[in-house]
Parts: sequence; structure tokens; C-alpha cells
Amino acid sequence: MNYEIFNVSVDPGLGSGYVDDSGAITKISQSPGSLAGTVRIAPGQSSSDVFVVPIDDFVADSFDKSFQVKLSTGAGYLVSSNANENMATVTIVNNDKAGLIIITSGSHALATEGQDAGTFLIALQSQPKNDVTINLSEYSVAGASRQLHASVYPFKAEHVFDASNWFVPQEVSFWALDDNKIEDQYDTQGKPLYTGLHNAQIAYQFISEDTDYDSAGKLADDFTKTIQVVDIMDRPLSSDTASSIDNALTSLQEGVDSLSLPLVGSLEGKTGQGIRKFLSSLVNSISAVSTPSPRKLAKLIADGIGIAQDAVSVEIINGTDVELTFKFSDSYSVFSVPLAADFGLPGLGFKSEGSLDADFSYDAMLDLVFPLNGDIYLNTDPSKTFFDANFTTKLSPGFKLTGGLGFFANGCC
Repeated sequence: MNYEIFNVSVDPGLGSGYVDDSGAITKISQSPGSLAGTVRIAPGQSSSDVFVVPIDDFVADSFDKSFQVKLSTGAGYLVSSNANENMATVTIVNNDKAGLIIITSGSHALATEGQDAGTFLIALQSQPKNDVTINLSEYSVAGASRQLHASVYPFKAEHVFDASNWFVPQEVSFWALDDNKIEDQYDTQGKPLYTGLHNAQIAYQFISEDTDYDSAGKLADDFTKTIQVVDIMDRPLSSDTASSIDNALTSLQEGVDSLSLPLVGSLEGKTGQGIRKFLSSLVNSISAVSTPSPRKLAKLIADGIGIAQDAVSVEIINGTDVELTFKFSDSYSVFSVPLAADFGLPGLGFKSEGSLDADFSYDAMLDLVFPLNGDIYLNTDPSKTFFDANFTTKLSPGFKLTGGLGFFANGCC
């Protein structure tokens, strides 16, 4: 697989001209030593190790050197568009000062409610004089609900470093608690961002006889009292979400198509695009996400249909189940709709010729329930799921109606 290196950040102490230019990587790293390269994943394996060999330049850096690595396209594989999956930041720290290294995939470690654990790595920045114990626990303000757990609840973890392993990253695992709430991130005005993400925090406590690595007596902004932000993805909905919405909307459209009216007969193909106007693109956008969170699904539906966000609601019902409700409507003109040959009145012997122009409008609402355990189902309560349509017509000037026995012919406009 191909990779690229970018955003190389180097302390000016290494000399001018080395910040973010192609020569910067050669000043801070023996390997990799260029801005592009490849890594081989052996057959049957899902990952491969890439070693970074930093250069000890003895410069008193005012900030840590760093660079970012991202996968780039190539033959025989696809690269995810999700930055959390295809990009990582590498930091080369000054080994002459105490500190904490946190290595995450993306900007924050991520866990999904009710799913596999999220992970990140921690290590020390310099060799300690004595053993260092790091205790981790969930940090939350008074009154806030817990978001994390480990093998037991609440979340707690302990990691020990010494003079022989201080530089070896240790993995921290955490699980996101499914709290049966629909949660999200919010902007400065308190409006949801419809990402399905929200945050939790992990507090660090250092215990060591090496005072540089002990939390006692340190200020709140010291690394030994780090508060780390992690991302939590709200409970994902079923992988059948796209097909369930497709089936429900298709059923509404087919219900309209199956109707038969005087003058035009069957409405199939005579009411314009209707729901088909947005159905395919909407289903494709949901399928691309596969298992969206409730708020993410609400955003996809509003954007896919072209309706206001407040026309889509998601909420928890029955304590654990997610209910999705959305309203949508449209109105447009349909030109030159052919008249039914029997005037839409079979059995009376009428024969008709001509066409008509029509105005078609509808108001619809759909209500789907996603149980915590079980299949998605459509709420068929008429107040929750309905399709109200109006089909208003006007006969064309060439209209002709003839009785079955040929006794009369009537021209009408």
C-alpha cells in the first residue's frame, strides 16, 4: 500500500528552511526518509508494522517534531474516505523532559456504544528514575451520566512503566456504554451537528517516587493530571436500515400507482416521479454509511429528500427502541396525461380519446421503529404512516367520449 507524509513540523532550532519543506523529514527521521513510500501487508494478514527511526539532533526543541501519514490510492486496494481510518500523526518528542505520550488513530480514540472496544496507546516521554504507575478512570462533572466501562463498570485501568519499558507503548482499551439515549455534538448555539458523536473524558493519575512523574502537588494543567477526550459513537442502527427505508417508501409509491380514477384509469406512470424523485439517491447515501447512528440517519434523510431537519425526528421509545419519523410533501404539474380508453369507468362501454393536464400534490409521513433486539418494523398507525394525495385534472380541447353502441358522440373542453 502507498503512503504519503505531509504537515512536517520542525523546530526552527534546526535552521531556517526546514519547516514544512521536502527536506524536513530527512532532518528528523532516518526512516522514513522521504515524503512517499510503500508498505507491504503479507498474504493472510490485515496489518503491517512500519518503524520510525528518529534522529537525536541534541536540539532543545521548543515544541515536539511531528508529521502526518496518510494512505494513498494504488492498484489492488481501496482507501477509506474516513480520516480516522487512513491517517495518523507521528510525534517525535524531546527525550530530555518528562511527559506523557498518547497515540490515537485520528484526532481522538473512538468507541461505539454496545460494540467493540476503542483503543489507544500510552508511553512515557523519558526514562523515569523510579517505577511509574498510571491510573486511568472516567472523568465526568457532577450530575453527568457515565459514558465508559471496561470489563467491569465503571471504567478503570492501571499501567506500570519502568526504566526498561518506558518507551514501549501500552494499549488501553475502553468500551462505550449504551445508555439508551440519543446523543450528539452541538455547536456554540446548542444546535446538534447530526454526527452521532459525543465525548467522554479519561482522567490520569501518576504515582511514582520520581517527582517528575507523580501527580501529587502538581497544577491541574500538568501532564500528570491529563484529562483526555475520547469520542463515543451513538448506538448504530441495523445494517438493514437502508433496505427497510427503501421498502417502506416503495410501498407508499406502489400504493399510489395501484389506484384507479375516473377519466385516467390506473395512476401508474401518470403522477410524475413522486417518491421516485429522491428514493434511489437517498437509499444509496444510507447504504454508504451502512449502520448510521440515529442522528446521522436523520441528517441523511433530511438532505436526501430535501426537507427541513426538524421534519425528521428520532427518539427513544419503550425504554430502548429507536423511533424514526419523517414528514415530506411535494406538488407539481403533470402534462398530457392520456385518458383511459374506457374513460376510467369499465363496464359502461365508454370509449374516450384525448389527454389532460393535471396538478399532483401529496403529504406523507413515515414511522419506522428500530428495536434494540429484533427486526425493524413499520408503524402502520394511520396517524403515524400515511400518504395523502390530490390529483386535479382539466380536460384537453380534443376530448371525445363515445358510447358503447355508437349512439352519441360528445365533444367537450
